Amino acid sequence: MKHHNISAPYIHHWNTASFNDNILIGILSLVILWATILHGIAVLAICISGFLGLFLAWIIRKFISPCGIVIFRIFVFPPIPESPFTLAREFMEGKIFNLNLFRLRLAMSFQNNSTRGVELIKVGEFIDEFFPDLEGLAKKVGWSLADLDLLKIYRNSKNRYHFLTLEESLNLFCGSTGNFEVKNLYFPTYEWGDRFPIVVFQRRL
Repeated sequence: MKHHNISAPYIHHWNTASFNDNILIGILSLVILWATILHGIAVLAICISGFLGLFLAWIIRKFISPCGIVIFRIFVFPPIPESPFTLAREFMEGKIFNLNLFRLRLAMSFQNNSTRGVELIKVGEFIDEFFPDLEGLAKKVGWSLADLDLLKIYRNSKNRYHFLTLEESLNLFCGSTGNFEVKNLYFPTYEWGDRFPIVVFQRRL
């Protein structure tokens, strides 16, 4: 990862799903649950996909202590939108090796604007239409059928994702309605890491 040393100790604990008196780390739903009980959190780390809007910035600043640290891994919208048909063909040709990355890129490719977002059921319908035979696809691309079951995750989903650009994401927390400033921005060096940056925010006094 490309980074400076500020807040590095907190990044070190990124994959630890635990908390103590002033550090809270975990998935978003659990973090919100615990944070509404434990006030004055000094360090908060969350991994999110999509966009939860101003509500997230508002609720976090309610319980994070002044000068407290908030760490996000954000899934950002690409500067140049991709085509779902191109992505599907590249996957069939074995050019995309990460199934999780494929489904995220595919979901992003259906978004026309961040306000409207993506109906995940539409992504599921596209997958069912483009890949009607998962068993045959598994043999073609060298994945197990169990692995390809991950492609069914959007089927009949009632959820909607809203992907923001990095600038839009930062503005949510640092703009006029936020109460944070960016301390560090980390770009992982793994494939497509520029789309999954880790951002360290600090609450203003």
